[in-house]
Amino acid sequence: ATSYIPNFGNSAGATRSADACNNGGNEQVINSTEGVLYAEIGNLSSIGGDGFLSLSSDDGGANNRATIRFTLPTNNLACQYVVDGVNQTSMDNVLTDRTVLNKIAFRYSLNDFSVWVNGVELSTHTSGSVLPNGTLKKLTFNNGVSSPFYGKTKSVQVYTTALSDSELTTLTTI
Repeated sequence: ATSYIPNFGNSAGATRSADACNNGGNEQVINSTEGVLYAEIGNLSSIGGDGFLSLSSDDGGANNRATIRFTLPTNNLACQYVVDGVNQTSMDNVLTDRTVLNKIAFRYSLNDFSVWVNGVELSTHTSGSVLPNGTLKKLTFNNGVSSPFYGKTKSVQVYTTALSDSELTTLTTI
């Protein structure tokens, strides 16, 4: 499927510019110590990868972030929480088809990380630090600096509390 791009009578084809997320949050609306990064997204390909959706600091690097990303191998989904350049969790899961819109939720809090996709909890990790509140300041369609996300996006939300299992089931159910 494609998006309608008006060309106003011009018989030549038109190209749609990439969407961008500007002013995607701040430390008052993003909780660094606990929360949920939610997205209803699909990748353009079932292979390839490293297109990120992140909550990141504005330090100019990728050392502090919570991410949802598509990686190799085929149909792989990875969710990471990074503190000072060290992965606190990196949970990889294989989706049935990452090219369709999937409802993905990544919950993070001290010693409690989980990934939910389409109403099902796919993985958990029960140890790991989190950043001090106020560290994560922006929502980006990259890893904080590079590796842009190329795909389909229907919804992106940031929750400032770590939702319960039943809330995450409801949020991600198709």
